[in-house]
Amino acid sequence: MSKIPTSDALRRRNMVGVEGLCSICGDDLELVEHLFTTCWVAMLVWNHICNWTRVQRFFAFSFRDLIEVHEHVGLKGKAKKVFQGIIFLRCWVIWRARNKLKFEGKQVKIEEVISEIKSIGFLWVRSRAKLSSLSWTDWCKYEIV
Repeated sequence: MSKIPTSDALRRRNMVGVEGLCSICGDDLELVEHLFTTCWVAMLVWNHICNWTRVQRFFAFSFRDLIEVHEHVGLKGKAKKVFQGIIFLRCWVIWRARNKLKFEGKQVKIEEVISEIKSIGFLWVRSRAKLSSLSWTDWCKYEIV
């Protein structure tokens, strides 16, 4: 995880002019664990995903907890694989939102992050998870199997 260039990781590599606080919330050091698990943006997005997918909420204490949660939420088969993809996609979309804020000054909007996760996730599921018959309506209701 130390290879992800968070502000704190860059500071530890002696990068000049890098502040260590989270680019999104500014409340804590921008560590991988904070950015993807305890940052208030990450937590709000996670709560929405849990509601949408009807998976019981949990608290990730580490990034590893987050990327392994699909093993412990009671899903099987394709539903489990799709949920794992949503977790990875969530991290990627949050990282992109962080970069847009940091480098373009574009504010992070929770609804845009969630919308991007759902739309990219739908395209991924239809093409890569071999669920080509899945409709957008069923995806939005999270009826994948």
